[in-house]
Amino acid sequence: MAKKKIFVVGLLLLAVIIGVGAYFIGRNTKKKLSLEDLQQEGEYQYLQLEWGISVEDAKRKLKIPMETDPSRIPAPDKFEFYKTKECFVLDGQTADASLEFKDNRLQALQFSFEIDENAEEWFIKQIGQLQELFGTESEASESDGGPFRSRSYKWETEKTTLQVVLIYGTNANVIFSLGSK
Repeated sequence: MAKKKIFVVGLLLLAVIIGVGAYFIGRNTKKKLSLEDLQQEGEYQYLQLEWGISVEDAKRKLKIPMETDPSRIPAPDKFEFYKTKECFVLDGQTADASLEFKDNRLQALQFSFEIDENAEEWFIKQIGQLQELFGTESEASESDGGPFRSRSYKWETEKTTLQVVLIYGTNANVIFSLGSK
């Protein structure tokens, strides 16, 4: 009888361990991000996520679970913010993705990287690759005021924008923002 109880308890523990492991593996799934995926047919957008699609269509097309972004305060003017439950990886760095909708229509998409080491080198490499892919940026700026420094590059069409920003502080953040005008 004691062996049977130990066996049952062992099976239950194994089930719990497998369940917890599956949960964390699912939360840490990473999708490859390519700079080429940031432009479609001459406009800046991520893959098949056309500007103006609904939240439901974005969830279906992205094929990655999304949830309301708890770090963003809902705006009274019909803005909704979502984040993906999976991370993206670009050139060895991991990003969170967030989507902004106004009146249930996709307006902006952002990939946010927090980089501990060699952030400026990584940033410069990405900018060089973007310049090779999309040509010279329409705008570039640098700020060195206060506790934070930043560098920004922006590419534009008549309808869309791609902006890449490096923010230095205690650590470094690189943000790729795509948006419709």
